[in-house]
Amino acid sequence: MFTTEASPSGRRRVSVAPVSDPAMSGRPTVHMKNHGYGGVMALLDGSEIQTFLESHPGWEVRDGTISKTYVLADFASAVGFVASVGVVAERAFHHPDIDLRYRRITVSVTTHDEGGLTRKDTELAARIDRLAT
Repeated sequence: MFTTEASPSGRRRVSVAPVSDPAMSGRPTVHMKNHGYGGVMALLDGSEIQTFLESHPGWEVRDGTISKTYVLADFASAVGFVASVGVVAERAFHHPDIDLRYRRITVSVTTHDEGGLTRKDTELAARIDRLAT
């Protein structure tokens, strides 16, 4: 929620208060580390990463992340896809890096708190793939 008030100098000041988003089933917008996963996540080993890559074409390992580039029909479709990824990511409490360039979207996922790839990353990547089909 946004509120405004006048400061002593007469200037308007905007404040942001945490609120629940009805689209997020009442979950607060402030999240705890590894929310929903009960603490520390195990890093994936090489064979687990390879299994994911083989079953999800287009994903590749780059600098400790898994990344994929999607090409959509036009800019409006690309923006809509990014918005959909945002909703899925927020529901998963896991947020990818997204690079939008006209109709090309590159999504990169890693678990920064754990310093590499975890099951959380591959689960989100699989959900993002389902959005694209």
